Amino acid sequence: MELGRWIHVNQDITEQLYAARTAYQLWGQFRDIYQSTLAKVRAIEERSRHLLIELSLEDSAQEKLQTQLVETQESLRDLRVLQEDVLQVGGAADALATRMDSVTCVALQSHCRYLSGKVANLEQLLSGKKADIEDLMEQHEQFHKCLHTLETLVNESEEVLKSEDPGPEQVEGFCLETLKGHLLKLSSNSLRLEALKHLSSQLPLSDLDYRRVQGLHQRWEQARVTARDQCSKLQAAMLQELSFGQKCQQWRRFLEKMEATLTVDIASRSEGLEEQQETHEILQTEVSIAHQILDSVVHEARNLLPRGDDQERSTFILKLSGLWERWHRLVRKVHQRQDSICTLANQWRCYRNSRAKLQKLLTNTSKQLQNMAERSCYDLQQLSELAEDVKHRERNLQHHEPRYVRTLELGRELLSAADPTTQTSLEGQLSQLQQAWESTNLQLKAKITQLTNIEKMCDRCGQEVTELGVRLGEFGADMKKELPQSSEDLKREKNKLQEMGEPLRFWSKRLSELGRVKADLSEHLVPFAAAGFQEEVSILECLWEQLDVTVSLRRLEISDRLKQWVVFNTKNKQLEDWLKQMEARVSQNTGSGVEEMIERLQKDCMGEIKLYNRNKDQLSQLGGELIKASDTSKAPEIDNKLHLINSHWQHLLEVIEAR
Repeated sequence: MELGRWIHVNQDITEQLYAARTAYQLWGQFRDIYQSTLAKVRAIEERSRHLLIELSLEDSAQEKLQTQLVETQESLRDLRVLQEDVLQVGGAADALATRMDSVTCVALQSHCRYLSGKVANLEQLLSGKKADIEDLMEQHEQFHKCLHTLETLVNESEEVLKSEDPGPEQVEGFCLETLKGHLLKLSSNSLRLEALKHLSSQLPLSDLDYRRVQGLHQRWEQARVTARDQCSKLQAAMLQELSFGQKCQQWRRFLEKMEATLTVDIASRSEGLEEQQETHEILQTEVSIAHQILDSVVHEARNLLPRGDDQERSTFILKLSGLWERWHRLVRKVHQRQDSICTLANQWRCYRNSRAKLQKLLTNTSKQLQNMAERSCYDLQQLSELAEDVKHRERNLQHHEPRYVRTLELGRELLSAADPTTQTSLEGQLSQLQQAWESTNLQLKAKITQLTNIEKMCDRCGQEVTELGVRLGEFGADMKKELPQSSEDLKREKNKLQEMGEPLRFWSKRLSELGRVKADLSEHLVPFAAAGFQEEVSILECLWEQLDVTVSLRRLEISDRLKQWVVFNTKNKQLEDWLKQMEARVSQNTGSGVEEMIERLQKDCMGEIKLYNRNKDQLSQLGGELIKASDTSKAPEIDNKLHLINSHWQHLLEVIEAR
């Protein structure tokens, strides 16, 4: 029977030992792979720290962008490789969790969430930075492409304009249409030159590119002036070869072209407006050419005025004046129309740019908030950095609020001039922008509130731990003081403990609330961050339990000492009363005989004397204990009472002996 029990117990111990060794090995595997993976993540994080700060103008230079892009791609590639290690950490945690209790399983899950959240957050930040770098590189590429195209155009025009000014004998051989073509090209591409200048102001250019832009602008203006001057000279020379009728026919054709252009409605879409802008830039150049034709027509018409008949002369002048007025009315309309088109085009351009910037800002902010929402646990440093990051994003959004308001105003202004299809598209864009703006603002405020509450809980927990620790420490030190000796001081100490009942209940309530705060914090902090608070609260709880026991024992000790005083005073009073009574009894009935008196004393008194002698011994012992426990001021009082009892006792014995 005993052998069977021994074998059974031995098997249980062997199985438990095997399970413990297996769990220990699994712990070691989990610890090693977790620490190794965390170290790799922190290494990538440290290596990528300079990439995650906001790009400065110097860092946005094209040659530095390429380097940063390569570094960002390498970090992202390392993070994707690291995902395999994160999966292995999860697998090791799952294997270990099957052999652990529920509390340890929660801690393991928290470690895994912390690690995966850290990797996901870093990957999100680097992906966003990669998109920003690629966007800047695309702008640089667009800039250089546009710069090259315009430089090619101005080079071609300069090649044509290198020819010397033609003399009268060269007019027939010189191609006026070629000059006009280049002049019109320069005019139609003026908008692209302005766009290039605007783009160059947004990008950090190298010294070479900056000089190229400045040189292009100067060459462009010089080419336009030279082409206009040469066209004017050639036009003047050719007009001398044309008859009055041919001049009028050329001018009328251009007049009809202008009128036809003005009959076309102003476009309601940005693309159409840009095309009309180019058309009007060309038209402005052609107006200056046509104006030269008109001047020639008017000058020759004056020479052809009828000289004899005043009626015919007046009629001719009226027709000529009418044509002149008609021309200037059209020119004014062209200028007015061009101003309207430019205003609308600029509004569209400003609206598109502002909306694109706002959309990018809101999208990036929303993605970052979404990434934050996937992380439920932080350490204290991350919590502080994250709260500051969210507050910075909120300030950044507030900084862009004037742009947001202006974008909405521009959109509403454009609605009034848009066609139904464009209106529908614009309304959708404005509605989407408003919803995204309001939603992002609400998300930021909610996140700030959440993180602020967690920070307040941490601060409150720290303050409560410190304050309760000080209070409990002070009270504990007070409880370690020696108890007073006199009954009056003991009563005061007892009353003091009774008065401390309410503060103690209040501290107990605060300690319970602190326990709930600790439980809440454990849901938001990573295990090693929450462990500090948990340990401090556990120490407080132990201190409180010890203090509670100390107070109870002190109360009992006070009660015991007070009872000692009560017993001493009671016994002392009883013994005094008995001694007086016995003296009176011994002294009475003196008329009796000697034998009768001795018999009565032995029968009635000696039994009581033996009994009260034990009470006297007990009183002396209790008095001695109280003298040892009391201070020097109280000891004489106790000693006097004992001395008085002894005196009365001795006197009683002497009276009995005498009797």
